[in-house]
Amino acid sequence: MGTGVPTTLTTETPDPGRTANPATTSPHAPESGPEEISAGVSIGARVVRGPGAGRYGAGRRDKEPQMKQYMLSVHHDPEAEAAAPPMSPEDVRAMYENVNAFNEEAQAADAMVFGCGLFPPDTATTVRTEGGELLLTDGPFAETKEYLGGFWIIKCADLDAALEWARKAADALSGGPIEVRPLQEDAEE
Repeated sequence: MGTGVPTTLTTETPDPGRTANPATTSPHAPESGPEEISAGVSIGARVVRGPGAGRYGAGRRDKEPQMKQYMLSVHHDPEAEAAAPPMSPEDVRAMYENVNAFNEEAQAADAMVFGCGLFPPDTATTVRTEGGELLLTDGPFAETKEYLGGFWIIKCADLDAALEWARKAADALSGGPIEVRPLQEDAEE
């Protein structure tokens, strides 16, 4: 949370000849020059939408259809995994090879934005603040039997295409499950 102290932030649009970082620029940003924002914040911010640009891309200057981003999340159920017969080293190796092939296919199709596996939940640290005081708790935020084991962020035309990528990911992982969720913002090209 911010301190509540009004701060004026100035952002600059990158030079046209310079390569922009897609994580910090937007087609909604002003074409040139600084834009000032007054806000009660305690950290820096960048303009992500210009005036009149709605949450889902209204006011975009370009008319090309934008790719949407989806998270494909891999869920683990330790009880079900413990009850299943153990995987042989050959099966584990084949699964890793299948996941690598999935990753390569998604990269070649320009659908891959990011993907990674996660360490088990017992390695997590949960961060909270209460009355401005930092509270750290060893372990996951939620005590559940299932947990997030990894994820991919992909970009594709629509939910049907995302579901097809999820089917391929589930196949690579010997059946899944893979949860598909859209990201709240349209993907930036």
